[in-house]
Amino acid sequence: MLRLLPSEDNTAQIQCQLVDYTLPTPGTEDHPYEALSYVWGSENTPQSIIIDGQTLSVTENLYTALLYLRECQLERLLWIDAICINQGDEDEKAQQIQFMPMIYGQASQVIVWLGETADQSDKALETIRLTADDEPSEDKPTDIQQELNHTAIVRLLERPWFRRIWVLQEVYAAQDILLLCGDVKIHGYTFSSGLKDLSLSLKARPELQSLVGSVVYLMRGAIFRPGTTSSRGTLSLGELIDMYHARAATKKQDKVYALLGMSSDSPLLPNYKLPWSTVFQQVITYIFSEKASMRIWPHRDLALIQSRGHILGQIIEVKSDESQRDRHIVRIRNIALQLVVTRRGDNRRTLYGRNMQGTIWTLHVSAKPIQKGDIVCLLEGASKPSIIRPYKGYFSLIVTSATSLQEEEDVRWDEIFETLRSRHDPIRDMSLIWDWETSHTNSGKLQELEIPMESTDTALGISGMDSEETKRFDDLILIVRDTLVNMTMGFVATRLLNYLKESKLPISEKFDLAAAISRAWGYSAMKELGIDIIGETMPIAELDQEVTDLWDQIE
Repeated sequence: MLRLLPSEDNTAQIQCQLVDYTLPTPGTEDHPYEALSYVWGSENTPQSIIIDGQTLSVTENLYTALLYLRECQLERLLWIDAICINQGDEDEKAQQIQFMPMIYGQASQVIVWLGETADQSDKALETIRLTADDEPSEDKPTDIQQELNHTAIVRLLERPWFRRIWVLQEVYAAQDILLLCGDVKIHGYTFSSGLKDLSLSLKARPELQSLVGSVVYLMRGAIFRPGTTSSRGTLSLGELIDMYHARAATKKQDKVYALLGMSSDSPLLPNYKLPWSTVFQQVITYIFSEKASMRIWPHRDLALIQSRGHILGQIIEVKSDESQRDRHIVRIRNIALQLVVTRRGDNRRTLYGRNMQGTIWTLHVSAKPIQKGDIVCLLEGASKPSIIRPYKGYFSLIVTSATSLQEEEDVRWDEIFETLRSRHDPIRDMSLIWDWETSHTNSGKLQELEIPMESTDTALGISGMDSEETKRFDDLILIVRDTLVNMTMGFVATRLLNYLKESKLPISEKFDLAAAISRAWGYSAMKELGIDIIGETMPIAELDQEVTDLWDQIE
């Protein structure tokens, strides 16, 4: 621990001492230390502090935080990772990471340092505090004042702390949180309650809404956590990665290691001696099993995965869960699971009840927005279903570990896979791109993704680019067909796909058109599209123009 020595002179050099501290069994006694949650910040302008008579360089942001934390007369006992962990010892760093949930969970208080006062941050925090106050007050901001302060609040939420991946674990474990911005303080529960009551419109900034929402949700729950906070979470590592991989990390490995303390499973041990490509490979193997082959590019957050799987259905509706901002509700049509029967002892039941309007899943909000037309599949060896989207001849992995909150605890997806296989449901080869780099538009549509194509034929076990593209296209056609089986207009789509397969169009155009066909029919069944088919007549107003043109060629 770091003992921060007092000083009545604000300009005096910061003096500290390092002390050994043994964490007792959780819940046995109070702990006199506080844990700091902060962003390291730029290393371009380092500052010096004195620890046990020795000079240590720290970032300017940490130095400023220490100035604000230093008391005039009383010393302060703090946990600060950059100082309390030997940053030059990779083994010590890996070992200490495993204790992070306990360290932050047993702290008397977790102090969140947001930085110095700027961009009217003091006014933003005061607006949030007053809004959270249930008592009537003349000081309470009016709707007009809230609107005027909206920009200041958004600027505050844009600060780097809200984007950092490590803060999730630090806030997740905390039992008492205090936010500090310059000399303005606000309790974590007050902050989260005020933001919720303000109902700020961040729809124009979906990436900010997602980043801030997850932290605020965890912050709000801190006061309800018992003194014996469990070191294990309720979500798997795959689920956590789906939700949070877009967050910022100094090292790529931290996008995985920062989530280990929150996960319900413990598949990996931190090891900073391993290159990122090896860690990424370990994650993929854990989620998709050794049955999946992969290609990973050094220094990229991108993997090409080859696997086999069953198509379970297609998403036809996505909406927010108004009661829980970290969740959304999806409706899936033509899901194979509606017919799956599992056996548990003498009990025989359907996994999900059949619903003519589709199967409803409630899912945690993912870093990549789910959208209508996405496909739900179950890959061989995977412990959870995945959600994928046709993209440039591949399938982009949107969610790797889709887990409905209504799912029963004893569901075994490996058994379901074998059930589908035994009843001769088609199993398809899939070429999947798992991309942690590409951003997304407001609609959830993938922006342009640059896929390194060198040696992809080797990665997929196919010789020759032409044969690789041809096989991927054939696989795509089969998967889209499986998705549309038994849907209201599946026969029309099948006719389109058959025509497309035999056409002389360039392969790149075939990919785009096949994806458009999947997208058009995934959006709805007959009534939702407003389409009525009588004989050879098909109103086309709601369909993609490219699909319409293809239909005209057939007719």
